[in-house]
Formats: sequence, structure tokens, C-alpha cells
Amino acid sequence: MDKIVDKNLIISLMKNSKDLRVLYVEDNEYVRESTKEILERFFQHITVGVNGVDGLEKFGQSKYDLVITDINMPIMNGIEMIKNIRKIDNDIPILIISAHSESRYFMDAIKQNIDGYLLKPLEMKQLINQLLKTVERIELIKENRSYKEGLEIQIQERTDAVEFMFYHDSLTGLKNKNALLEDIENENFTAVLILDIDNLQDFNDFYGLSGGNKVIESFADALESSLDDNLYSVYHFHNDKFMLRMKNKNYDINNFEKDIKELILKIDNFKFYLDEANEPIFVDVTIGISFEQDYAIEKAMMALKYAKKGKRSYAVYKKLIDRGEASKESLFWKDEIKKAVNDDKIISVFQPIVNRDKQIIKYEALMRLVQIEDSKEKLISPFFFLDTAIKSRQYSKLTNIMVEKSFKIMKENRKDFSINLSFEDINNSATIKMLKDQIEKYQVGKQLILEIIESECLEDYVVVKNFIKDFRELGVRIAIDDFGAGFSNYMQILEIEPDYLKLDGSMIKEIDKSKKSYEFVKSIVGLTKALGITTIAEFVHSQEVFETCLELGVDQYQGYYFSPPVKEDELEILEVETSISEMT
Repeated sequence: MDKIVDKNLIISLMKNSKDLRVLYVEDNEYVRESTKEILERFFQHITVGVNGVDGLEKFGQSKYDLVITDINMPIMNGIEMIKNIRKIDNDIPILIISAHSESRYFMDAIKQNIDGYLLKPLEMKQLINQLLKTVERIELIKENRSYKEGLEIQIQERTDAVEFMFYHDSLTGLKNKNALLEDIENENFTAVLILDIDNLQDFNDFYGLSGGNKVIESFADALESSLDDNLYSVYHFHNDKFMLRMKNKNYDINNFEKDIKELILKIDNFKFYLDEANEPIFVDVTIGISFEQDYAIEKAMMALKYAKKGKRSYAVYKKLIDRGEASKESLFWKDEIKKAVNDDKIISVFQPIVNRDKQIIKYEALMRLVQIEDSKEKLISPFFFLDTAIKSRQYSKLTNIMVEKSFKIMKENRKDFSINLSFEDINNSATIKMLKDQIEKYQVGKQLILEIIESECLEDYVVVKNFIKDFRELGVRIAIDDFGAGFSNYMQILEIEPDYLKLDGSMIKEIDKSKKSYEFVKSIVGLTKALGITTIAEFVHSQEVFETCLELGVDQYQGYYFSPPVKEDELEILEVETSISEMT
């Protein structure tokens, strides 16, 4: 054994474990005797139970430092025994030694907070390493009265870390929209300002996404350092949008116009330097302002849109803006959707998903609305018109078009593909019937993957679970989209047993730089591999991000580093280019 593990560690294990009292439960006599013989090398006090009932009875009769048990036993199995033991002592270390490696056993074991899961036949190195960890924990419990306090501190630190991620932007380190919502709910405030960096996409196109991110980071630093902390709190909302909350409760609103012009002048004087640029970079901003206490962010956003459309540097929310511009925009998109449906201008585009060798293995089908401006075709994301589609009751029509077009194209392409479904789709009986009819018509059940957003999985868990069961019978696979973006019940999500987890872009885009993102994804990948779930990283935009995800063991990848979404007539060209790239 000393060739397997460092001799000093084995000596230390024997010394620290000899006085520990162990309850070992196993129904198979041959396995029980052979395993007991191995355990006796380390423990002098071993009590044996021959099934779950016997083990539970013996646990109640004496005090033990460690429980080691099998799972599949007559009368009462190991999981049920552990549940009952936990009612008596929630902290006692428990190890499982079992020949069962199915995911449901892992899930049941995880719920009971076990310390380790070892597979039969026992591998000595694995056993010793696990015992070392477990005995160390037992010693801490027995010898250090402040252990619980220390554990609580660790939990608090982890909670603080998660809370920090929830309330802060990973790119800039500034507070985010979640923090602002809480701040304006708990405190009186004077105004909320939304600052939008004009034409940030131009920086992304010219200097690449990393260059665009540097502009955002530099702008955040300059904004925070140039403002009076007593007057403003600074937040990063999303990409090109920043938020300011005015903190001075006694602020004289008559000074506002002067102050906003001074703010714009300060920003006009910001200059940034990029390695990719030969000259300093300057940015312009448009600002939306709301002095309203209720729905402050939404109203500041309305003012921002009003300023942009009027080519103003800033605008203050007024009820006139609310009624006029919001209604005007809604009517505009309502007509655009209707016209696009009639003119066959709702199309499917496809973004490839690649394996670890960068080979295209499937596509995600995405909706686009085609507009023609100055004789040029412009593809509009649903981000801009989906809310109006829902409100104007055109959403189901768009879903039907998207499904049929995607199914027809991918039936001919013969590759696997995925489509996104909202909870509204899942809960709509007409949409469900349409999906089943189209699957039958195009015979794409075994090609199809349905993506459901993580946060929507819990909107009505029973409905979602029944939906998944229904479509799995048609050969369809299930993906959880945007996994890790929210703070939902991960255990409940994983009980759905999805085929794929698509790791949210917020975790992936800075994973080569962010330790937090790295460790978070590492833990998710470790769990999914144990459960046999395939992971897909979204928002892979650079070689560095790809290589980091590759190192962590992510299975599949999607993002602009490989390809943007392409139209049907570009699919063949894309696959040819990918094949050539592989050969070279």
C-alpha cells in the first residue's frame, strides 16, 4: 500500500483512525467480510450491520464517528437508512461503498450530504484518499469546538461570494442592475440616469470584442473616478449601458440642467488607449433620466429611447414620452411583424455548435425578421419585437413559422439541431400539437433538441416535467439553456435529467480572466460528467475562452469565434470552410 500512497500519510491515517468507532452495513456476506478485513487495517472498533434495519437499530444503540454503507439491501436500502440516521445526527460523516453508479443514486446520495461515494470493487488508493479526508473531518469535529463556527464562516464566505456575483458586474466590478433595484427600493433617491455609449458595436467590429470590452472597462474606471461619491452611485447595466443613482436627498433640481451638461462635458474629455489603436479613443453617450420613484429604470429607459430617436444628448422622462413613444414603437413593430409574416420575411438562421475538435456537430435555429433598408437586407433579432409579438397575439404565429422552416431545412441538412421554447410555448396546447405534427411530418424527432431557459423550468415545474416526458417519447432530447444565469434550485433542474446544459454566456465570456467564472464552471462540469450530461459553452468569442473551456472539460461550443448565425444558403459553404480548416 505504501507504494500507492505516501507512507507517512498511511501511518498518519492508521494513528488517527484506530480509536474511531465505525458502523459498517452490508448485506452480502462475502463482500461484508472482505471489506471488513480491509477496514480493520485502519479501524479497531467496527460494528457490522447486515441490512438497513439492522444498521439503523445499531446506530440508535451506540455512538459512532463514521458510517460506511452499501445502497442496495433488503428490508431497508442504504439511502432510506441514511435518511433516518440524518434525523438522529445530521453531521455524522457517511461514506457509501456500492456497485451502483446510476445518476439517480448519485442524486439521492447528494441530497443526504454524504462525504464520499466509492465504487465496488474497492480501489485501494481511492479508499485511502477518501478515508484520509473523512478522518481529518472527524478529528476536526471531535477536537475543535469551534469547528461549526469555522464551517459557518466558510458558508458565509461562499454566500458572500455568490451574493457579490449577483450584485456586481463581472467585467467592470461595478454594482449591477440587481443592486440598483435593491438600492432604490430601500432608499429615497433623487434621480436615475442611464448612460448609453453610442455605437459601441463599431468598437467591437473594428477592434474585436476584447477591444470593445477594454473600452467598457476604461469607461467604467473613468466614470467612477470622475464623479463625486456623495452625489452619484455608479452601476453597470448591460454592455454599453451604465446607470447613475443620484444620492443627495436635498438636491436642488433647479441645478440639474447645469449638472447634466457638466457630466456630458466630463465624458467628452474621457480618452482611452488600446493596444489595437494608434490614437486615443473618445466616446459619446446618450442619457435618459427619470426623477420618478416608481418604475424608475423603465422610465429612464423610455427617456433614453426618446433621446436617441430625437438625436438628443439627453432627455428627461415625462408622461408624454411614455404615452406617445411607447405606443408609437409598439404600433411600429406590430405592423412590421404583420408585414413580415405576409411577405414571408420571418426566417430561420443557424449558429453552429462544434465539438472539442472544432467539427460542426449540430446547429441552433434562431428567428430573424428581415427588413430592407436602402436596398440592403437587415436581420432583426427577436429582442426588438418579441414583447410586441406577445402583446399583439402574433407570437404563436411566429413560433409556427419558425418551427416549420427550421424542421424543413434541417431535415434536408440531416444534422442535429435545436430550437428555443419559452414557457408560453410549453404551456400552450395548440403549440404542443403543432410541434408534434411537424415532428411527425418531417421525421426529425431524433435530430431535434428542445432548449428551455433555466429560469423558465421552474415557472411550473410539473408542467415542464410532463412536457419533457411527452417529447422524449418522440426521440427528442432536452437542453437547459442559460444554465447558471439565475439562482434557481439546481437540484430540481438536474432532476429533469436534461441531455445538455448550455452554460450561460455571463459565465463563459470572461472565463479566461475571471477566477470566479472558472471555478463555477469547473464545479458544474464535474457534476454533469458524473451525471452523464453533455455541457455546451455559449458565447465562445476567442481562442483564449475556447482553450480555457477545453481545459475544464466542456464538451461542446457555440459562439462567434466559430461562426455567427448564418442563413440557409450559407450552411453548405460554412461546412465546406470548416472541413478545409480542419485539414489545414
